Amino acid sequence: MSIFKPKIDNKNLFFYPYLQAATADELLISLKESRDNTKSLLKGITAEQANYKYSPEKWTVKQVLHHITDCERILSYRFLRLNRGDATELLAFDRELLVENEQISLSVEALLEEFFAVRNASIQLIKTSNTSLLDFKAPYKDIELSPRILGWMIAGHNQHHLNLLKEKYKL
Repeated sequence: MSIFKPKIDNKNLFFYPYLQAATADELLISLKESRDNTKSLLKGITAEQANYKYSPEKWTVKQVLHHITDCERILSYRFLRLNRGDATELLAFDRELLVENEQISLSVEALLEEFFAVRNASIQLIKTSNTSLLDFKAPYKDIELSPRILGWMIAGHNQHHLNLLKEKYKL
């Protein structure tokens, strides 16, 4: 089963940059590549690097990793609902609140272990998805989302933050 990127031309959509950041042409490959890129970038970083912020109001590297994982859980849940035909409006979440209330004492190794568990669960969910419902839509704010878009958001959101970690955090 191949799940290709949705054709989205509206650059004003909040998720457009994530779709652009996603690697590969096929979703499962992109998910595996961003998982492997995360491991390559963050495995073995020092405690000083893990707690670094490039600006006082920005997140630490550990907080960015936890944010990636939290968002993936939420996007996977949305994928599941839509891929089972549930068109109930999707609710927003407060990313700042999630970061504020996370377990900051966790090590990078523990955060990576959690990330890999969530990513592998997402991959399995998408591998066994109902292909006839990949473009099923449900309302979210003033737009509509589909499982196809959500799957690519997972891969692209991850890669987007890896790109920022390289650029802004100099990893």
